[in-house]
Amino acid sequence: MELDLSGVRRADSAGLALLVEWLAQANRLNRQLDFRHVPDQILRMAKVGGLEDILSL
Repeated sequence: MELDLSGVRRADSAGLALLVEWLAQANRLNRQLDFRHVPDQILRMAKVGGLEDILSL
């Protein structure tokens, strides 16, 4: 499944936490979740938090 984030204009740590939770839910259901058009704000936060590999960003 792909999740297109191109419509996201602002993001914070809660948004990043939501992506992590969605990914965890997908993993529990043996599904793959791919994020597309991830905003730069989320990319920077994920990198600082060491989450870019977990989120496949």
